[in-house]
Amino acid sequence: MRQPTHTADRRDVHVSVDGPMVVAVDGEPIDLAWGKGRELIAYVACYGPVHVEGTAEALWPNLPPGHGRQRLRNLFLRAKVVIVRDGPLFRLPKGATVDYGDDPGAILPEYPFEEWAERVRRRGA
Repeated sequence: MRQPTHTADRRDVHVSVDGPMVVAVDGEPIDLAWGKGRELIAYVACYGPVHVEGTAEALWPNLPPGHGRQRLRNLFLRAKVVIVRDGPLFRLPKGATVDYGDDPGAILPEYPFEEWAERVRRRGA
């Protein structure tokens, strides 16, 4: 039996979190001017595969769980060109690459106060 292939799994995805985040799909940079969507991609790139519940909690720590999950569903509709949902998990496509650079302090500077991004910088990815 053939396994279903997610649309994003058929694309070449590269994410750079070394400095301002850049995402390229099939060799072309994509526009990430949509706020929390950028953050969702960064979170999945740095921690993936990640559970949907934990992702909602990380991105909206002060919202009741149902509200965060609803916002996450809406974001995923825009981010699915880069992110794959496998059951309860979000992940990058198979074969995707993530560039952390050489300086952990330069990782994700656009998220200076988010706890999840600070943990990535501390571990030095």
